[in-house]
Amino acid sequence: MFQLQLGRLPRKHDTSIPAMFQLTAGTPIPPIPTSWDWATKLPGSLGYMLNDQLGDCTCAGVGHLIQTLTANTSQMFTVPDKCILALYETVGGYNPADPSTDKGACMQDVLHYWQFQGVPRDTAESTWDKIITYVEVDPTNKLQVDRAIYELGGLYIGIDVQSTLMTSVDGQPGPVWSFDPTCTTSAGGHAIVLTGYDDATGLYNLLSWGAKYQVTYEYIQKLCDEAYGVVSKDFITAQGTTPLGLDLTDWQTVAKAIAA
Repeated sequence: MFQLQLGRLPRKHDTSIPAMFQLTAGTPIPPIPTSWDWATKLPGSLGYMLNDQLGDCTCAGVGHLIQTLTANTSQMFTVPDKCILALYETVGGYNPADPSTDKGACMQDVLHYWQFQGVPRDTAESTWDKIITYVEVDPTNKLQVDRAIYELGGLYIGIDVQSTLMTSVDGQPGPVWSFDPTCTTSAGGHAIVLTGYDDATGLYNLLSWGAKYQVTYEYIQKLCDEAYGVVSKDFITAQGTTPLGLDLTDWQTVAKAIAA
């Protein structure tokens, strides 16, 4: 029995979501570093965001991504647990008075709500966090994965968790998540945030359950079936660009043209 919770429901297939390759098609693409990590400015403990109690990983992942983006542009902001709970109640149909309603949520439902309604940061609706848009990334295309992490500040992905991943006595996964070819059982779906990559080691840095881990690219290739890059104002500095000097309004314009 796992002490930590999962909660990602099977992915939906929405053809209206722009793909990352469409955003870059026909334009010169500068090379990216062979290693990068946006989590260096994050503390070691980020908070479970209730994912130790509820199957709200899709909502907790949003909270961890907001922490990552804001830590690299101004000051890290942590969405309060009450707001994560409110998001899960809305997108997942969870009712705290009825434990049987804790059934998880779909990542695309969370993203859609984040874009059009916003993630509550407080009870005042004017403070809600809305993203500009989001793009789908091919998890089997390493360059796309790396570029999305590097240029957008992180990648929100959905994986299948092998049951052997949780091997320690306290139900916690090890520091590096590796694909186990002998494992034939699944613990369920899980949403996590990739914050960095290293071509030399083949490892990706990730956030889950309020902590920092690493995962092999083989695991991502074989067990990740959805990945999304988020275009967010949280990744805009006071100078009006991302920490890399990119103007995200250009991404917004292209994404809207593709979706039209």
